[in-house]
Amino acid sequence: MIWPQPPAIEQLEKIAVPTLFMYGTVEWDDMHLIAQEFKRIPRVAFVEIAGADHMLPLTHPQEMASHIQSFLAATEDES
Repeated sequence: MIWPQPPAIEQLEKIAVPTLFMYGTVEWDDMHLIAQEFKRIPRVAFVEIAGADHMLPLTHPQEMASHIQSFLAATEDES
């Protein structure tokens, strides 16, 4: 495996596109730490889904799809 240099986590401020970060309330501690790092992205939106764990696409597909559609509609309006 070839890792980017510098590491991607050190370059979050360079992400210029709108970014959606979804996570559940029943989540690994690491995910909350990662969410803190993602706050460095200039145009990031966060969605917390109640009762969800790390398997959002499997356990909450409709809710996830709804949030993605709303996010895309909102970012399209920005253009």
